[in-house]
Amino acid sequence: MASHIKGGVHRSFEVADPDLGASAAYYWPGLRGAEPCLEAPGEPCDLSQAVVVDDARGTIAFHLQEPDPDFLYKLASPFSPAFPVPPGVLPADATATNPYPVTGPYQFASVTDDTVRLTRNPRFSSWDPANRPEGFVDEIVWTWGIEPPEQVRMVQAG
Repeated sequence: MASHIKGGVHRSFEVADPDLGASAAYYWPGLRGAEPCLEAPGEPCDLSQAVVVDDARGTIAFHLQEPDPDFLYKLASPFSPAFPVPPGVLPADATATNPYPVTGPYQFASVTDDTVRLTRNPRFSSWDPANRPEGFVDEIVWTWGIEPPEQVRMVQAG
């Protein structure tokens, strides 16, 4: 639903997370009415003038203060905070610790303060098996906070 994208944009301003706050400041500084949201990250934010959705028609309108030639690229970036967030999925002051439903080839297996573990989604089927390259891994573990010498040791150890 279109409103779920609006939920993701709102969440990028409202979550008291320095990474998401920096992300909102980069991606959405030109949204109409976003200035108060950027000045008080983590506080409730009103973007009703900036993002207008119509779920019945499946439309989303982004209202900018001035032209932004990179806006569509920012919106389509894999790092964009314009991910769908249905109402009530997660309070704005909470961090996700439980897996969410997914449609892609990987699903969240576990989330901790310093690690995210993704595993193959058993319900995923490729729309065109001929286009599925060989070598998709069964598990992805993303860990942060590891010092560079330890990272090198881990790579050398396989």
